[in-house]
Amino acid sequence: MAEGDTVPVFYAPPYHMFRGGEIGFQRQRRRGVLGLLLSLALVLVVVVVAIVLQL
Repeated sequence: MAEGDTVPVFYAPPYHMFRGGEIGFQRQRRRGVLGLLLSLALVLVVVVVAIVLQL
């Protein structure tokens, strides 16, 4: 590399904060989809149970 040249670097942040991001010279996959979906499902279950118990 000569002075002033640039190299494309790709960063893919994770879907949730409990996993690190990915960085590299090619496009990277975003990891953590399962953790995100499980977290959202848990919140949804808690809300539904709270609504059902109110009735």
